[in-house]
Amino acid sequence: MAKTDQELAQQELDSLGIDWQGAEMKPFSPSINPFNPNFRATVGSKLREWIDDSGIGGGYRQGLINAGEGIETGIDFVPGVGDAVGIGDVRTSYNQGDMVGTGVNALAAAVGVVPVIGDGLAKGIKSLSSLRTIPQFGEVIQTAKAGDVNEYPVKDFVNEKGYSLNPLMAQTSQEVRPSNIAKGSYRNLLKQYNENPIIRQRENARMLGGRVLTPDDLFAQEGTYDQLRNSPLIVLPADKTIYGTIDRVAGVDIEPYTSGGGPQHFDRTGDWMSMEGAAKAKQAHANRVRKETKKDPVYVYMGMDNKGSNFAEPASVIAARYIKSIGGLTRSGEDILNRQMASQLNKGDTQGVAESWGTLKSLEDLEDWLKTPDEYVTAGNKRKAFMDVLTNRKLQAEGGPIPEDIYSVLNEQSMLDNPAGFSGSRVMVAADVDPRAMQRNTEINPSYNTVIEGEGGAVINQPMLPWDVMFPGPAAARANKQGPYRSFQTSGGAQDYQMADDQWQEGVDKYLSSLRGI
Repeated sequence: MAKTDQELAQQELDSLGIDWQGAEMKPFSPSINPFNPNFRATVGSKLREWIDDSGIGGGYRQGLINAGEGIETGIDFVPGVGDAVGIGDVRTSYNQGDMVGTGVNALAAAVGVVPVIGDGLAKGIKSLSSLRTIPQFGEVIQTAKAGDVNEYPVKDFVNEKGYSLNPLMAQTSQEVRPSNIAKGSYRNLLKQYNENPIIRQRENARMLGGRVLTPDDLFAQEGTYDQLRNSPLIVLPADKTIYGTIDRVAGVDIEPYTSGGGPQHFDRTGDWMSMEGAAKAKQAHANRVRKETKKDPVYVYMGMDNKGSNFAEPASVIAARYIKSIGGLTRSGEDILNRQMASQLNKGDTQGVAESWGTLKSLEDLEDWLKTPDEYVTAGNKRKAFMDVLTNRKLQAEGGPIPEDIYSVLNEQSMLDNPAGFSGSRVMVAADVDPRAMQRNTEINPSYNTVIEGEGGAVINQPMLPWDVMFPGPAAARANKQGPYRSFQTSGGAQDYQMADDQWQEGVDKYLSSLRGI
């Protein structure tokens, strides 16, 4: 007669010399199985002791504790058992790519059941609860580490002529014009730095850069372009924002703000998000391509330019908190801001902005205004207009933040210099969903309200590609059109996809070889 899970577990425990009925617990590799309330209670009480004795700290410790809090409601942690106790739920669930249906099976996966992660006691577990693995891609890797603190310098962005948009004046020679500053700007910038105490203070602070804390451990499958072969590829335009808690911008400590992520939104949730109209259009596009090709389409992340981050909450809210942290704008600064916002054209993306701005009673309420749609305009368009106004140099001289300084800490560091349209980094297999049944959710990411579901995906471990290398067919079809990139970015026809065939792979390999100098 085949042994029960409990008998197998006890056999394994006996072989390790562990008496679960009250003896000392030793370091172990947990697994999960709801089979005995007494066992559950015993191991549950010992789990925290083991965590405390292990020396695991920070986000790792808290992640284990959080997971362990669910023990009394239906899970058992079994020392050293691995397959024995987990065979009925953990291993099966993992093999099926289901890390959600079994509740906290993610913990078992993080601490030994998943071979790739084997040393999972040194890794967090939160993101594994939403990880869906598929055979198309490779091993599970960690893409973010809870508790990491990263400090990023202010980025010296340059224009098409190679001149700095906002040079660091505290580092600029007072005697010799550096090559990154235009001749006509040099003396004026020095004069402002030397004579305006607000600018001088701001420029000195900028030397400290920005700071971001990683809230959680994140995981995803690793992928290559070769693993996209024979799949129809669909563009998924998105911003470059990070997943992280930002508490310093350009040397100014601000009230911490957690950005929900651009590329890392996928690592965090296993899905993507957009506003309802755009999300439904993208899902309908995927459905049309699936019908056309009889294959599951793969969404490919396409990064916008740095300003593409302005629609989402983080950039503008961080700017508002920056202004609050420095004690507000000068009176002249407030006047400039009010005039600029009140003069927004009542058409296109700025339609209704001026009228809505007139309802703002005080800059103390600015953050709420930026987060909230009203009868005049969407919250996203409010934020875009506000960030555009912050580019005003006179406003910056009166205490306004420099948008590029915000992008320096808010946007993915590896993507800061990428031209708009660079594609890769993340891919996601499109779920087959009726656009009318798409999930609305405003809790996952406050910037967006509708989930674009995926069946799984990957972090691409190769450099991102120009859009016409990733999508050569659609690019060629638009070669004679005005604004071909924008046209493709907003496309949605049944033919608007790139089949990842041999010819496509040759083009990708050729581009990657050029980066290596081959």
